[in-house]
Amino acid sequence: MIKKLLYAVVFIAGLTACNDDYTDWANPQSNSSEEAMNIQFSVAPADVIDYNNVTTEKVKAIAPTIPDGATAVYKLALDGVDEPLDVDAEGQVDAKTLRSDVVTLFGRQRENREVKAKVTAYITQNGLTVKKEAPSEITLTVNPAPVIEESYTLADGTVMKAAGTDVYENSVFTARIETTKANQTWQVKGSDKTYGPAEDKATETSGDLVEGGKGVIAAPGKYALSIDMWNKTYTLTEVKGELYMTGSNYGWGDTWLPFTPVNGNEGHYWRIIYLHENEEFKFAPQEDWGNDFGSAAKFNDKAGAGLVDANGNIKATKAGWYLLYVINDGTTQEVSVLEPNVYLIGDTAGEWNVDASHKFTVPSTADGQFVSPAFAADANLRICVSIGKFDWWRTEFNVFDGAIKYRGNGGDQEAVSVKKGQKAYLDFTAGTGVIK
Repeated sequence: MIKKLLYAVVFIAGLTACNDDYTDWANPQSNSSEEAMNIQFSVAPADVIDYNNVTTEKVKAIAPTIPDGATAVYKLALDGVDEPLDVDAEGQVDAKTLRSDVVTLFGRQRENREVKAKVTAYITQNGLTVKKEAPSEITLTVNPAPVIEESYTLADGTVMKAAGTDVYENSVFTARIETTKANQTWQVKGSDKTYGPAEDKATETSGDLVEGGKGVIAAPGKYALSIDMWNKTYTLTEVKGELYMTGSNYGWGDTWLPFTPVNGNEGHYWRIIYLHENEEFKFAPQEDWGNDFGSAAKFNDKAGAGLVDANGNIKATKAGWYLLYVINDGTTQEVSVLEPNVYLIGDTAGEWNVDASHKFTVPSTADGQFVSPAFAADANLRICVSIGKFDWWRTEFNVFDGAIKYRGNGGDQEAVSVKKGQKAYLDFTAGTGVIK
């Protein structure tokens, strides 16, 4: 009996000892919440951030001070910007995002901008993380624009100019390059710097411009070079002298509609076409995707088609027949919607001037026919559309064996004899024509 009592006492003592050990292990020494709240934190703005010199994905925005042994990440809330920036432990932010925010606040001009900001720190020390607000706002100084010159030149002296008068708002410069031999080099020159692709990317057709870089054009031909000096990027596109259109009514690439060149004017094209309500479309220089463009082009809606941007495509909000005139010459991309006016001209019209009295009627449906006035005489038929400054013969066409055929860049078409009083009936959707 005495033995059992002794064992029981020893057992209870053992439990007590174990409990003391467990208590010590479960509650290691640490800062109390009160001590954590007293962690000291201060922050200052980094030096001036000049995007003429920024070449990295991140840029230092703040210079924080936290206790030794602690780590932290931060949030940087710019005054006037809804979404705060993430800041890493070294005080760096995403360079593109900061630049975008400053441009949103002040615009794209090259000028030092002062931006007030609040900093929040998330400081971790001894396993405990606390949120601390900087005691006061800081002021960042940011110049969002690189130095952009009024023009740049190629080695052959070709001057590259921007589309607008303000090179900071319109920072894309363009030029045409024609090569007659393989592996011709190109380089863009400013007043004191040169630019081109990096050596290991010299043959690529798009990418980043680097100082001192030089590009290589592998095959002879005609090319359009575009450089964006805001983003320091380039695109080199072969100009093939053709233009095609596809879109929502053509299976987005299942069918490509050819456009007709304006005779003797490279990069200028036209087509009479019926656009359906809310039809979307794009253009490409071949019967396939590649270097295609849509709403990035300049719009000139002179016929009330209601052109709008539709996620990069062009959308016509009003159905009807239109004359589309498109420029894609390597320096300009422009889409003009004109009235679908088709004219008789010459002896069958009674004069050699484009005049409203010689205009075809325009149908109201996609499968309707354009009908000419009665021919004024027994003569050779001449038909054209009229586009601004171009002579009528640069956009003429005729009917041969029931098919509409366009002059394009060809010479005079064969004569088509008709009789006085007859009319021409044209179906541009089917590409057919009848004279009767």
